[in-house]
Parts: sequence; structure tokens; C-alpha cells
Amino acid sequence: MGDRTYLKLTIHGHIPSLDAYNGITSAISQENLEPCLGGSLGGEFLRAILDQDNPEFEHHECNYADISSVEAVLQMHKVAYHISHGDGAEYGAQCRSWTPEGDLFEEDTDYHGDPTIGLSDLIRARDNAAKEGYTFEAWVLARVDAMEKASGKGLPSFTMADEASAQFAKRIAKAALGLKAA
Repeated sequence: MGDRTYLKLTIHGHIPSLDAYNGITSAISQENLEPCLGGSLGGEFLRAILDQDNPEFEHHECNYADISSVEAVLQMHKVAYHISHGDGAEYGAQCRSWTPEGDLFEEDTDYHGDPTIGLSDLIRARDNAAKEGYTFEAWVLARVDAMEKASGKGLPSFTMADEASAQFAKRIAKAALGLKAA
């Protein structure tokens, strides 16, 4: 079984094709992630398209806060995302974001899910700044920037390629009408 915790995935990037969409939804389904607002997997993407919002998925008992298979598919298709998770027996709460440029930002979070800087880190940075060649203020600014990136600020909005959106809309319409999907 392993150590289990709450995990939330927010998709921020551009899904470039129907094949990418299929791969992403398959990976999300295999990891047992569910839409945060309830409903179906496809329904969450439709909601995000209609509301011009980001699709959000959660798992209430994610094993070791690990959805690396979903992350691998998102990264393969260069789709930006943000993940936050609670703490477990062997790890603390964290958030991380990945950009299409390949940048990964990770930070520890507090019980509200907000990135934090520990007091011991602040004291160590203050005490070591001069001998390590930086100012304390520059260190704090760099950490705040990293925390904002890890929390998903600045990530692109969710979009789908026109072709993928059109095919997606056709599938949903056929399903709603009870017709066999092509």
C-alpha cells in the first residue's frame, strides 16, 4: 500500500492534439485522479474549455504523492501543470510546477498549501550571505520568485488546439445524443 496523501493536479498548458488529449486522459484515469468539482474526466475538460479555466483533478489517497506517469505524459506533450500535495509519514507537503521549457520548480508548503521559507533557512541565509557572495535581500527575492513559480503563478492558461477542440466537441455531442463515437 504505502504512504497516502491528498494530491491536486492543475493543467495549465496547451494540449496540442487529440492524440495528446487521449494520452493525458488515459494517464489521469490510470492514476485514479478525479475532477475536483465532480463529474467525468471529459466533462472536466469541457468545463475548463467553456469556463476558460484550468482543468483540476485530485486524489484523496495518492500513494507517496506520486503521479510520475501523468507528469511524464504531460511533459512529453509539453503541457504545463501544477501539483500540490499534503504531507505523508516520510515527506512534507509540497507544490511543484513544470513549464513547457522544461523548468521544474518545487517548494515545501504550509498546511494551507502555500509555499514557505523555514526560519532556519532564513537564519542560515542571513548568516552566510556575505561569505557566500550574495545579499540576504537578493536571496529572499530569489526564493520568493521560486516559490511563486512552484505555486503555479505565471503558468500559461489551459487551451486545446482547434482540431483537438473540434474533435473533442464532436465526441461529447455524439455521447450526449447516444451515438457511437467515431
